Amino acid sequence: QNVGRAGVSVAWVNEGGESGLPYDLVLYDTEVDPPTAVAYVEVKTSSAINKPPFEVSLRELQFAEECGPSYYIYRLAGLGGRPTLVRIQDPARHIKSGRLSLLCVVAADGQTEAHN
Repeated sequence: QNVGRAGVSVAWVNEGGESGLPYDLVLYDTEVDPPTAVAYVEVKTSSAINKPPFEVSLRELQFAEECGPSYYIYRLAGLGGRPTLVRIQDPARHIKSGRLSLLCVVAADGQTEAHN
């Protein structure tokens, strides 16, 4: 789809169902031949406004590190009322700098084992 800006189109990779890719949207520069991917966007949603933590898979983190500033996480919260949007560009860099933190959760069944 054209996003209203000349030379840019968007592909929603999960439109037909979960793709298994570490992103939901790909932005393409259509002014080159063939069109080239210029940004990847992972969208995280929540109906709760007061739920700051959200899941990020290891695959998403690895891909974010590979893509650097071309990878974004869009966090949409409060979808049932007053929605908010936070855009995080290059999340791997922000984790390394301490501006973002990772949170680990032990499985509810207690079967997770940690090894040194």
